[in-house]
Amino acid sequence: MNRQHLAQRGFTILELVVVMGLLTVFSAFLIQLMSTSIGLFNQGERGQDLSDRADAAARALERALNDMVGPGSADVDGREPATRLLVQWVASQNATANSTNSAKSPGQAPPRVQALRATVRLDDTTETNLLRQELAAQAKASAKARTPGAVEERLQELLDATPRAGRADMLLVARPSDDPSGAFLVMRRVLRLPGQRIPIDRQRDVGLMEVAELGGTELPWGVIDQLGEVIAGDLLHVEFALWSQFTRGFDQRVGDGGPEFSWDSARAGLFPESNDPKAMFGLDLGPQSLTNLADDVFPRWVKLTVVVAAPNGSEAILAVELRASDKAVDVLDEALLPDGADTPYVKIGREWVRLGGLEGRSMRGLVRGQRGTKAVDHPAGTRVRVGRTVELFLKVPHGKDCWNGD
Repeated sequence: MNRQHLAQRGFTILELVVVMGLLTVFSAFLIQLMSTSIGLFNQGERGQDLSDRADAAARALERALNDMVGPGSADVDGREPATRLLVQWVASQNATANSTNSAKSPGQAPPRVQALRATVRLDDTTETNLLRQELAAQAKASAKARTPGAVEERLQELLDATPRAGRADMLLVARPSDDPSGAFLVMRRVLRLPGQRIPIDRQRDVGLMEVAELGGTELPWGVIDQLGEVIAGDLLHVEFALWSQFTRGFDQRVGDGGPEFSWDSARAGLFPESNDPKAMFGLDLGPQSLTNLADDVFPRWVKLTVVVAAPNGSEAILAVELRASDKAVDVLDEALLPDGADTPYVKIGREWVRLGGLEGRSMRGLVRGQRGTKAVDHPAGTRVRVGRTVELFLKVPHGKDCWNGD
């Protein structure tokens, strides 16, 4: 009886402990598996979101650039009006601008960006909206009465009487956003009708294509920011490379079969001598060429490079201070850095850095002050940003991409 009773009493304490241990290990494995799956899912969601935002920004810029016209494109009334394309490197802000952020401290040279000005086509809706803004004051002053209905009636009369050109002058320029690190940019677009002036103050106004250099006293950044609409945001970098008659490949060096990064279709001598070959224009002639439309030249292709930022929290950070002269630095969360062979550029603060390689937690072989920025000091904890890069190749519609004269 005792043996039968012992055989029927169930699990021993030791067996229960073993089973509970196995269940614990299995539960831990399931939790780890679920955590990893959720992490991969969230990572995939963030990657898809970044890809979508990068594509949207690139397409917005592509649409703006596709509106460019050049010589040989007749106006709506059959004439061939003067057209122009200007691409210049400009300081994104005044070097003496005050800021509480160390990356924007007074006396440091601000980053340079490319500003593109071009003659573009206008659809009827956009042109009408621009005309409404231009004629609003005239309609208010000449209306039969001050009532909103009378002013609107007079405005419609003026709109009906104004001929349409189907063209405008356009400015595209990347401007600093409100982010305190200075890393983020927004792309602003300014459109002005032919002959439409930009009021600077009570005494003067300017034409968009008349200004030799943007951001100075002729046309301050404050005016541009007020006039320009944001067509793309969360940008880290925007670059225009232009195919000239001497270009053999977009990956070649400037002056050695590579593209131009500055351009003036009028070849009017806007680019002074510079140590930076990207700031020069290989087909420039001089001021005497400004009014000579016969020697104008346009690029055949434009390569557009857009880098859109990944969201905060998905970047590595500096483990120690990075000084302006340093060529290596340790980081935290190094797994979030790309392979230097695949994505050689990272943005630290507002400075672009070319990455030579990764060794454990260390970024090595750093080439500082790339893409129009300057090497500066960065405190520990600064984010090391890597965005999604999109490249587009756009053909410029015109018939003058080659010039063989002097």
